[in-house]
Amino acid sequence: MNKCVFGPVPSRRLRRSLGIDLVPYKTCSYDCIYCQLGRTTCKTLERKEWVPLDLVVDEVEKRLDSQPDYITLSGSGEPTLFSRIDELVDRIKEMTTVPVAILTNGSLLGDKDLQRQLSKVDLVIPSLDAGHETLFRLVNRPHESLSFEQVLAGLVSFRRQFTGQYWLEVFMVAAYTAFEAELAALHRCVDLIKPDRVQLNTVTRPPAESYAIPISRERLEKMPENHYSAQSLTFGKTTVGLRDAGLRPAWASSRAVSGGPTIDQNADQSPAQRPGRGRGGPPWMGGRQGGGPPWAGGGRWRGGRGPDAMFEADREIFHSLLEDHQQIRRTVTKRRDGVETVTESDDPNVALAIQGHVAAMRRRVEKVEPIHMRDPLFAGLFGKAAKINMQVTKTEEGVRVVETSDDSYVVKLLQAHAEVVSKFAANGFPEARQNHAVPEERP
Repeated sequence: MNKCVFGPVPSRRLRRSLGIDLVPYKTCSYDCIYCQLGRTTCKTLERKEWVPLDLVVDEVEKRLDSQPDYITLSGSGEPTLFSRIDELVDRIKEMTTVPVAILTNGSLLGDKDLQRQLSKVDLVIPSLDAGHETLFRLVNRPHESLSFEQVLAGLVSFRRQFTGQYWLEVFMVAAYTAFEAELAALHRCVDLIKPDRVQLNTVTRPPAESYAIPISRERLEKMPENHYSAQSLTFGKTTVGLRDAGLRPAWASSRAVSGGPTIDQNADQSPAQRPGRGRGGPPWMGGRQGGGPPWAGGGRWRGGRGPDAMFEADREIFHSLLEDHQQIRRTVTKRRDGVETVTESDDPNVALAIQGHVAAMRRRVEKVEPIHMRDPLFAGLFGKAAKINMQVTKTEEGVRVVETSDDSYVVKLLQAHAEVVSKFAANGFPEARQNHAVPEERP
């Protein structure tokens, strides 16, 4: 029985693909919520010879008579963690003219040694599932040493020196990446990467997490007409229709999509959306559809000031925390110059959402990008954003935040805001509907 080589298996992209598994099962730099193989059991960035090179070569040689269209480095983990890829590719090319492809999450493409090793591969297919740090951590759950900017820089720098075919896969997950703001962020990243082809995909097999929901025909056809979602996706000079004027999926009609980026034709064949199971699911679990709570209404920017590119994503994370408010605990300690808070959860998904939300709010304060401006307290706080100092430290179950100011009135605003956030954690959506008074400003 082969230990490292499998197939050939039928592939929409690569036709008959002879696969090579170069790392142990679920050894990866990511722990993606949509992964069909389940949760990562060995999250690592260590590159080494995880399986013997000679064994891999022997198994490939024995299977060449199966006449594959591609020999593909892929399998049950991240193949770029294998440290002798260049030697493997050289030895394959000594045996056959069959092109070599690699399916990678792209997390290590900035590594100069890996870039050199992949120079003789014929086709590299990395993935990009988010357009910014917050969603990167929510969807891909990367190794703690990885940042979104680091991964994006690697995807860009590899493109500049790689002369083979470079296809980018964008994996779309409902209520995470299926918003126009998210697609706009991805668009900017794709413009920087400049791949030869962009392929859109969605969940078609049971994912690692039940709340990783596919973009399905059933869901799209039930969207209200004013749902904030993308009808098209443009990369460079090529535009791909995602939905028609009625927001039906483009691939559900008889009109074929041709040229440029391709859409996974199996995207509609995923199981009907089901309620989430287990603890800590976002607000779209449990049967509520359409992204966002019923009270948000149909307004395009209801509940906050917009439109900036991250508004929809930031609001979605905030709503998930309101939904899971009973799983959140907070402590607030007032200081003479501000306030110190600790916000945590025993549920790892909620803890990750807390970290993502705090990172987003820190960005908004630093860049003065207001949100929730209908609330007088938030409006007052963002009006004094330039006078706020914010230090964020991740804990194992959430974050510790220290907010300070040299302005005595801003200190009052910070302390009042901390109390309101504690009310959000205690009461959830009903509290978020309320407006909150600003402290009196005494002369």
